[in-house]
Amino acid sequence: MKQILSLMKPHVIRAMLYSCVSKIVISLCVILLWNRYINEGSFDVHSIVGTGFFAIFVWFLIAAWLQYLSLDGMKTLQFSRKKEKVNASEKHFRLADFFGNKNRLIVAMDDEELDDDEAMAAKLCSNLLIALLFLISNLLFTYWPF
Repeated sequence: MKQILSLMKPHVIRAMLYSCVSKIVISLCVILLWNRYINEGSFDVHSIVGTGFFAIFVWFLIAAWLQYLSLDGMKTLQFSRKKEKVNASEKHFRLADFFGNKNRLIVAMDDEELDDDEAMAAKLCSNLLIALLFLISNLLFTYWPF
């Protein structure tokens, strides 16, 4: 097992945080959709948070465990995406590509700047961080007397 902390460099932590933000937004959208279409009868905030946040916590805990096993050497089911080589003149930049730094691209999980071990460690830490966030918020909303 490789040392996860030795893989955590500033560009890996940045990619991990960007991944956390997108996963949190998607998770909150899933919880709101669940509340709107499946949980129509209950308007209690405690039931929404109690079941929705706990389900998301379990989901990210399972995802973190699978990332840990893949970092340890287990092969998981992966869909291969064919990457095409694009010339620099044909490459389209998004507005967020130059966010905050001049001439410095934002590091994403699929960029060439992250090797496979760093990308897996960033995904593992982001899944653990999100699972911990949803567990703490579940416990606060469920047991906090308000």
